[in-house]
Amino acid sequence: MGIKILGCGSSLGVPVVGCSCEVCVSTDIRNKRARQALYLEDGGAKILIDFGPDIRDQMLVHNIAYVDGVLITHSHSDHIGGFDDIRALAFENKKAVNVYIDSPTLEVVREKFGYIFDMKFEVNGKVSSVVNVNIIEPYKSYKIKNVEFMAFEQNHGDMISLGFKFERFAYSTDFFSLSEKVINLLSGIDLWILECLGYGDGPAKKAHIRLPRSLELVRLVGPKNAVFIHMSHEIDYEALSDKLPKGIRLAYDGIVL
Repeated sequence: MGIKILGCGSSLGVPVVGCSCEVCVSTDIRNKRARQALYLEDGGAKILIDFGPDIRDQMLVHNIAYVDGVLITHSHSDHIGGFDDIRALAFENKKAVNVYIDSPTLEVVREKFGYIFDMKFEVNGKVSSVVNVNIIEPYKSYKIKNVEFMAFEQNHGDMISLGFKFERFAYSTDFFSLSEKVINLLSGIDLWILECLGYGDGPAKKAHIRLPRSLELVRLVGPKNAVFIHMSHEIDYEALSDKLPKGIRLAYDGIVL
């Protein structure tokens, strides 16, 4: 299985527009972060997780011209903002794009991008939709070709986001806390890719996990390796990397795991 982090930034990306902090003006390419997205290949299956506002550039940079499925974690704009670009995948490959999504997120996506769901195109005399919707529910197993996955629930403040568990790794972006059920589900996994937005406790609205609690959850879950993603401009790659415990590392855009 090949796992590539297309973007490891938070909703504002890094550098942040108008900011002149040390991280935003850094020349270290590892401090340049597009919005969060992941791409994986396994046994011929090609899968994207999330379709944010930077997805077009991410697919062009990494030569992603086809996917067997797109998994959506939740309805915030930095995770669905590029949904319009799903049209290109459908048109150029002459087939509908399989999107795996829960019902609450689908409602928001339909409200923002309803025209895409109504759009049809013709292939060899047959009419096709641009999107083929697959409704998923937490804790049920699904397959894309030979790749099996399960969604699990994450507390993301005033909403539930989805994490995804695959055979050898799990993916958790945009969350503040996990239930004991989820911690047990992920226990001892080979690789856990999880959010680490910044330092401290953050604002009163608890929607994102930051370094102290990210480290504590890694300790509780006990993965063989952990990679931090969805990082804001609070985090300098080199400065924090030197302080992390063994088995934990920071992502950077384009990293292959």
